[in-house]
Amino acid sequence: MSEQTDINKNWKRVYDAASKIYGLKPWQWMKETDIFGIKIPGTTRNYFISVMGSLGEVTAITAYKGERALQMFWRLQEEDTGYLSSSFAAACRIFTIPQIMLDFVEEENLEPEEIERIKSSGGKTVEDKIWPVLDHYVPGFMPDAPDGKALDDAAIILEQCPHVFEKAREDENFLYPGDDMENHYLMRLIKEESGTEWKDAYKEVWAEPLTYNVRFPSFLLPQVKKRQKKQETVQIDLVMLPSPVKEGDIKPYYPFVLLVINKKTGIIQDFKMLTPLPDLDTMYESIPEKLLDMFLEGNSVPAEVEMRSDVLISLMEQLFDKAGIVLKRPSQMKVTDEAIEGMISHMGDR
Repeated sequence: MSEQTDINKNWKRVYDAASKIYGLKPWQWMKETDIFGIKIPGTTRNYFISVMGSLGEVTAITAYKGERALQMFWRLQEEDTGYLSSSFAAACRIFTIPQIMLDFVEEENLEPEEIERIKSSGGKTVEDKIWPVLDHYVPGFMPDAPDGKALDDAAIILEQCPHVFEKAREDENFLYPGDDMENHYLMRLIKEESGTEWKDAYKEVWAEPLTYNVRFPSFLLPQVKKRQKKQETVQIDLVMLPSPVKEGDIKPYYPFVLLVINKKTGIIQDFKMLTPLPDLDTMYESIPEKLLDMFLEGNSVPAEVEMRSDVLISLMEQLFDKAGIVLKRPSQMKVTDEAIEGMISHMGDR
């Protein structure tokens, strides 16, 4: 069987499953936080499924790839609701979580080329003028149609979802093993003894702590440490910009900006543009060097820093401690939110 035949077969599986899922309408009895897992046979890849649509705003099935993505999903649920009321702020979080999403979109909300993309892979409407749109989210990059392993996984995931949806409709406790089994999830997986037959099991799931390979010139930290600290508090945040960039054959990506904002005045003291190339983790690992450089170049090392990003805290917590900078994690960063909103608004006016 040719590679193209396999691709066509997988797209047919995807669209057949999409039609069945839309017919079930699981968002009518499931919430976004009713999470369950699917293990891809013969691999270590686990996906964690969330059903969106209970609020009536969107109807979609999202498969978050891996335990770390699951952790990021739960962290998103804990975010300040005022901050996430901004669709842009929410998008920043969503676009940095690896996932595969099946969205059901009204035709009027799709560009003609998107409809042609669906038709070219064998798709059709699941209801009058409702199209199934399957996208693969690689952190930091524009979502697009999955291929390779991502397409293989999508076909498996979407075929297994209806079983769980139907069971959850019959029994509202099906997804939950009990109060004494924290961090256990219903997992859909292949029976080892059969190799082809699926089963339901409750498995404990833990995400590995965030770790990064941080490298920077050895002289930077001592220089920051000995520099006199300015008695001020700055807020530091990492923001994904809303306009994607296309360079040559590189997949379109979203640029990021690292911001240093004076908490008292709300003024952006310094910033640095970043790109998620070759991948988002590599970009993250470059941040400590860039931030320490920003402090030294600006001749202003703050006595206190506030950050809310798990990634930034993981990268900078130990370095700030060694440099004698107090790090705090506030529940809200309204000054930063206002500065970001103003920056994005200004960019949109240009």
